[in-house]
Formats: sequence, C-alpha cells, structure tokens
Amino acid sequence: MARAAIAEGQPVDVRLGDLLSEELAAGGSSAPLIHLLGIIDALDCGQHILKARSSLLAHPDPRVRSKATLVLGRASRNVDWILRRLLEGDARVQANAVESVWGIDTVEIRKVFETAAKSPHNRVAVNGLVGLYRQGAVTSIARLLAAAEHASEAFRISARWAMGETGDPRFLPYLNSVFRTDPPRCRATVIRALARIRRSLGLYEQAGLLRAEVLSAVIEDAGTRRIELALPPGGQQQCGPLAPTDFVVTEGDRLVTQYSVTARNNPDILVSGFAIPRILSRADPYALAIESGLRACLEWKRKTDLWCIDRYSCDDSLEPDEGANRAAMLSEDPLVVGHLRRNRGFLTEAEIIDKVIPGPGHKDQASRDALAGSGKVIEILSRAAGVRHLFLCFHPDALPADEAAEEIERRAAEEKIVLHGMLPEGPEDDTALARICRQHGGTFCRRPVEQIADVMATVFAGFLNRYEITWGPADAPGPAHSARLQIFSRGGCADCTVELEPPAL
Repeated sequence: MARAAIAEGQPVDVRLGDLLSEELAAGGSSAPLIHLLGIIDALDCGQHILKARSSLLAHPDPRVRSKATLVLGRASRNVDWILRRLLEGDARVQANAVESVWGIDTVEIRKVFETAAKSPHNRVAVNGLVGLYRQGAVTSIARLLAAAEHASEAFRISARWAMGETGDPRFLPYLNSVFRTDPPRCRATVIRALARIRRSLGLYEQAGLLRAEVLSAVIEDAGTRRIELALPPGGQQQCGPLAPTDFVVTEGDRLVTQYSVTARNNPDILVSGFAIPRILSRADPYALAIESGLRACLEWKRKTDLWCIDRYSCDDSLEPDEGANRAAMLSEDPLVVGHLRRNRGFLTEAEIIDKVIPGPGHKDQASRDALAGSGKVIEILSRAAGVRHLFLCFHPDALPADEAAEEIERRAAEEKIVLHGMLPEGPEDDTALARICRQHGGTFCRRPVEQIADVMATVFAGFLNRYEITWGPADAPGPAHSARLQIFSRGGCADCTVELEPPAL
C-alpha cells in the first residue's frame, strides 16, 4: 500500500518517519516500532529516520536497537558508524550493522567485513563472511565451509544459513552430505538453505547458457593450474563482468576453494580490421578457411564493436596506384555501400558483414598488395578510438618483402594498432613478418589450412570477456588432471570440462 501511495506522489515515506518519531515519543510497546522499521527498510527510505537515530539506538528493547541498526546502516553507509556498532555489547546489533552494508564493494567496507569475520559471535562472523562473499572474495568460501564444521552448533547453524544466503550452488554437495547426520536444529536450517540455493540456481539457468571458450588449460612447472577462458558476448546476450565467486572449480573429486580469477580485456568498444587476400575460387581451401574464421569471429562481435575488411590482390596485374586509395566498399550491393559511407568505412551490423564475408569482390576494388591492403585498413581503424586489432591473413604467394613488413609495423605502431598475422604455410617464425606481428602484444601463427578458422576465433575470443583462473594442487605436482569449470551468474551459466596439459619437458 505504501509503495502504491508513493507511486501516486504521496509523501508516505516522510510520514512514516514522522510516525516513528511519534511512537518513540509516546513510549509505547516495541511492536509498532519494529513494524514501522520493517516497512521503512522495505521501502529503502531510512534517511527519514536519521533524526531519531539517538532515540532508536538508546531504546531499552534490543530487538528495536538491532532492527534500527540495520535500517540506519543501510541509509548512512558510514564506515566509522558501522565500526562503532561493532563495539556494542549486543551481538544482534553488531550482526545487523554488518548486514546493512552487504553488497557495497569498497576497501573500507571490506575491512568491516574482515573485522566482523573474526568475531567470536556466530551471527557477526558469518555476516562478515557473507559480506566478503558478495564482494567476490574467494577466501570466504573456505571460511564458510570451516565455520560449518565449527565445534559450536550455533556456528554450524549460522554457517549453513549463510550458505543459503549466498545462493551458491557449489554448497549443494556439502549441504546434501550433512543433511542426514545433522541434529534437528541444523537440519531445519539446511532445508531452508537448500531451497534458497535451488531457487537461485533456477534464476541462473533462466538467464541462459553461456558459451565458454577455453583458450588454454595447463599445469605449470610449479604445479600451478592455469585456465584461460573467454565468454562470447553472444550478439543479443550481454554477459557483464563476473565476480571470482561466480566461478566454481573442481579438480577430480575436489572442490577447489583457493583460486584466483583475473579479468582481462573487456573494452566498451572493440575495433577490428581484417586485411585478407582476394581469392577468386570459393572452393580454395584458404578462402574457405578465412571465410569460416570471419564467421567464427562474427559470433563474438557486439553491437557497439566496429569492423573493417579490405581485400588485397595476390597478383601483379594491378597498376601501381590502382585500388590503393579506394574506399573499401568490397561490394556493389547498395546496402553495403550505403552502410560503409554512413559509418566512415566501418561495418557495424552483423547482417551487413554477412554480405561482405563471402567476397571476393571486384578486382578493381582490391588493394594492390598486402602492404596497400593493411595500410587501407589501418587508415580506417585510425578513425576510431579504443582498443584496435588488425588481422593480416597473408597469402603464401603474395608475402610482403621485409621492407614492406616493416612499413606495416611502422604504420600500425603510429596508431597503436595490435597486429595478428595468419599464414597457412611459408617461412619460419623468425622472419621479419613474424617479428612485426608479435610486437606490442600481437600474434603470428602458421597452421595447416584446416586450423586457420579455429586460430582466428581463438585469438579474437581473447579480446573480450577473458578470464584467467589459477589454483594450486592439493598435493605434490603429479600427472595432468581433468578440471570442471562452472559459472553461475545473473548473466547465465556455463559448464565445461577441460583436460589440464602437463608442463612441457
């Protein structure tokens, strides 16, 4: 009723603050105060009772004081005020002070949670751990599991309740395992926690499946496990930044509770260019490989990202200046031509890119060689700000000379464009061509034609939503193991099994 009244423009939130002050002045029973505080908390209008703060915190009923602490803490979010509440004698006031700042991710609030997590009072300690969990602190996982095995039954109950508060499916196996052996009080809490986690799991699953692309999975010399993972933006689906606690890592039968997650490469706009050879035959294996690679990369393109594609000739039949200064129209399709003119030579829509990819376009629209083609793409990429990458798909019959390769490097370096060279066959990797591509974080690879598309997609996947997950072995380093990596987030779920490659001999 209060929400409906506020939506109609009535100052109900202000009136609730006045009613609370009147109840305090009247000195009546605690029930109306607790009821009003509950409504004020639900409406998130605690700022209207700040003037009554002293009276609320001095109230003789500890239930009123603890409820007021929760509402006032959410309204003020004052770290010093919260820390002073941790000095109160009533553990309920302390616990509610900690709960009032759940979901706030600052260094100062983390100190509050760390202080609370060391409290001898079970409610205060687990509220601190839940606060750390919601900040994405992986250490909270092992500490909650340890609290669930505490000698005190009160601690064990609070820890089981806290697992339910996180909504984290990683706790389901543990809760299921203790259900039969727990005493009745613990078991009742376990039932509620299981129900809450399963509801959360349903919401994660409703958000959809995320396609997780494993870029690498290795065991390093010291035994450290390292997985590099990329999550495609997926066209319409936008997966926001993930917290470390959104990841669940299992190696063998062991739940990994000590791991680190590093987020990499998530620019607001990604600008990508492709300089590719003009190959007349659609049946040419390299032409098919490049087409497949472009389509695989297109699956990762977001609506805001910009693309540019230019084809260069693989023969010497063009006149020296022919094609060098042409706008990369690539097609006679009026939709494509108009789109490029409106977007300063960039391709923005997947439907338009899908028309351009098959190629090969007309001969007089191609750049004369790889140098001219890459130069044209670099010129267009320079029109946009942000992170910029250029794929150079070299044809073995039209490789640029060392001087031309160095000129490509110079132009790209001036614009801070990262180069990625692709070659189905050709010279060794210690050539000038390989060197210029590997400058400034770029890549260069020679692969069989049938692997080119996968390589392009893997490199492109590394530009966006990339995460590095590392953890140590439970015992001494041994043979390679399988690891299971799961993601449970509001943006969706993922589940993949990866084989960890042993260190190279």
